[in-house]
Amino acid sequence: MATRHRRSHFFIHASSQSKVIALSVIPALLMAVYSLYVVYVGTWPVIVASVETPRVSVMEARALLATYRSPEYAGAMTRGAMLRQLDAQLADMDQQLADGHESMIAAWGAARLRITLALFAALFLVGTLSVLTSHRLVGPLTRIRNNLNSLAAGESIPPVHLRKHDEFKDLAAALEALRRRLDGERGED
Repeated sequence: MATRHRRSHFFIHASSQSKVIALSVIPALLMAVYSLYVVYVGTWPVIVASVETPRVSVMEARALLATYRSPEYAGAMTRGAMLRQLDAQLADMDQQLADGHESMIAAWGAARLRITLALFAALFLVGTLSVLTSHRLVGPLTRIRNNLNSLAAGESIPPVHLRKHDEFKDLAAALEALRRRLDGERGED
């Protein structure tokens, strides 16, 4: 019956695992930074332009209203009523634009937060998966190296078994065959 090997250390061989993790996480990190750049910097001018463009025409209309309010145009009563109505309409339009601008900025802030959280969650997932993957690669190699060092020192080693999802099982099988052969030769002596 094979003994079950459990992971006793988070990092088995830190230098090898850090290389595997770096090769996994750095591309994901670069992709996340580029995505943030595209989202934050690339779309912000579009939002600002979409909000400012209608506001420019409102400001021009207000300047025209100011001209009509000047003393030379203040004489006619019907013109005054018309200007009040136009002024009220412009005030309503300006308020609607301001409300739309605030809601767009709030929605954009919420979207940026969701995107940022999703990217950090993806980075965390990639980091966790790379640590697990490094255990599947570096763990077996470390066990095989330690067993080879023991054999080179003339010591006997326990049977070589790897975990279910570990890599390098063919190398471990070859080492196990070598261990059996050496144990057989020692038994004959």
